[in-house]
Amino acid sequence: MKKIEISEECVKNIERILSKYSSYDVFTQTQNRKDAFEVASLYNVRICPYCNINYAYTVEEDLTCRPDFDHFEMKSVATGRQLIWDNLIPCCQQCNSRIKLRIPFSRKTHLHPIYDDFDSLVEFIVDIKSVGNIMDKNNFSIKCNTCNTRAKNSIRDLKIRQRYSFHKDVVQRIIKNGYINNRYRLSEIGSMLKMKSLDDKDDSLENDFEKALVIQRLLFPDVDCDISKTSLGKLKRDVSKKIRKWSSEK
Repeated sequence: MKKIEISEECVKNIERILSKYSSYDVFTQTQNRKDAFEVASLYNVRICPYCNINYAYTVEEDLTCRPDFDHFEMKSVATGRQLIWDNLIPCCQQCNSRIKLRIPFSRKTHLHPIYDDFDSLVEFIVDIKSVGNIMDKNNFSIKCNTCNTRAKNSIRDLKIRQRYSFHKDVVQRIIKNGYINNRYRLSEIGSMLKMKSLDDKDDSLENDFEKALVIQRLLFPDVDCDISKTSLGKLKRDVSKKIRKWSSEK
């Protein structure tokens, strides 16, 4: 869900390898596995850029495992782009061959993981029915907040909302953390760190901002998580930001 960052040198190396083959089917044949693994490694993707749920890393040693290559524009539609580097998206098997499959994607209709940043266009929010029973899984839902039409199409066609509903336990953990670590608890931890409060001046840290960061990282580590390396990283970070703010005011 974080835009794939790839250097020009890596792109050139990917293009060099792909230029050796006459078709995608030849490129992925068993005898050419080493090249396919090298290409996957050059993309340097660790988490599926479509769903941010499943790992999609490459283990080149003994050619152990690599991500699937999804054709962003379908092979049957973009016949001349089967071996174009930016049409091959390293992703998990679920997104590639179970969900996206034959749904037509294009840059006009959907977010492209190499050119678009889902992270900056979409925000995960927790929609709570009743405040009285916030820890009940049936009492809240995970929603994607966005005004971007292409993002909405990607969310719909990749079944993001339905798939994330299976990860409510992650949200519950963050909510529970927020309950426990309210503003009184923050003051206690501040004292443990030789801070009288977040508002008091103290020589142990230079300013209030640094004090807040120390406590934030201790209690809400997901706020700073690297989405491109963390399963469900965007969900964890988006929800943690809101819960952290809520718990500090509680």
